[in-house]
Amino acid sequence: MQKNFKSVFYAKNLSDIFYNLKTVPHLKILAGCTQCKRTFDGQCYNLPDSSLVIRAISELKKISRKEHFITFGSAVSLNSILDLGKKHVPSVLYEAVDQMATSSIRNLATIGGNICAANCKTSLYAPLIALDTELEYKSPRETKTVNFSYFKGIPEGYILTEIKIPLEDWNISIYKRLGPKTVLSDESGSFCFLADTSRGVLSDFHIVYCKEIILRSRELENKLIGSRLPLNRHSIDNLINDYISIFSSEFITTEKYKNSDDAENEFSFQKWQLANLLKYSFEHLV
Repeated sequence: MQKNFKSVFYAKNLSDIFYNLKTVPHLKILAGCTQCKRTFDGQCYNLPDSSLVIRAISELKKISRKEHFITFGSAVSLNSILDLGKKHVPSVLYEAVDQMATSSIRNLATIGGNICAANCKTSLYAPLIALDTELEYKSPRETKTVNFSYFKGIPEGYILTEIKIPLEDWNISIYKRLGPKTVLSDESGSFCFLADTSRGVLSDFHIVYCKEIILRSRELENKLIGSRLPLNRHSIDNLINDYISIFSSEFITTEKYKNSDDAENEFSFQKWQLANLLKYSFEHLV
């Protein structure tokens, strides 16, 4: 029987990463390996054929906090974020991390690994998009910055190095994890609602719903800014209908459900779920 050999490399610095990316075909970058399936004795059994572990690189484990931003290296562990305390991290991000897995897994899991998780919009997606997070990529020759709303995966030849999150004060912050509480699955997702009010007027708000679809409408957000509070029932119903209309248009084009027998049931469930999350959130605008 032919043995299935796996190659695991370890990087000590960024130069090591770029060298291995260039010389090792089909290399997969790993940090805490928490998304790899394991045997009962803790051994990974679905590692890629070639993987590069980056968790020892100090440059990727840095945290810096300035007046208006907090920046995490991509290999910062999730527990390191919680260790900063609720006062030093945006509340929706803190809640999202706190509701993820167990403490032992959060010691290994990293913020970069969560963002780059294959085929799964993980628990951090909605908060990071709602907070207007910026991602920094590096190649041997240049550095790029992109708003997380436009994230489609790491470009070939680049690595994710930093996650930069604005530190804004929000009067209302609502985060809901969707799907199973302890594991990631096809039902996993997240919802985030941020609002800022002043003297009975809505001065800013962001809504993000993430599953297979990432739903955020800056047009609707801008349309509502300046509204007097509280919103009346008619206004709330109209807003919910507007969001459901956008969701419906996005859902029917989702590749996963185009030829699925469960598409109609899944559509009805997610539409009901989104409507209830929106109703709950808008009713907090007082």
